[in-house]
Amino acid sequence: MLPSLQRSYINRLCHSGQGVDYRTYRRRDHNSLIWPGSRLVPNLLAWTEARFAGRPVRTGCSVAQR
Repeated sequence: MLPSLQRSYINRLCHSGQGVDYRTYRRRDHNSLIWPGSRLVPNLLAWTEARFAGRPVRTGCSVAQR
C-alpha cells in the first residue's frame, strides 16, 4: 500500500475511535522493516512478549515515527 493511502487509512481509524498503534521507521519500507538493524525488531519482540505476559494493549490512537 502506498504510504499516503496508509496514512489516510490510519487517520480514518483514529478519528472513528479505533485503537491503533501505528509506527513508521525512517528509511524503512514494508520489506526492509525486518532487515538486520531495523528498530522495528526490538519493538515487535517487546510488544509480543507483553501480549504473552498478559499485559493489556494500550487503548487509543498512537502514531509515531521512529
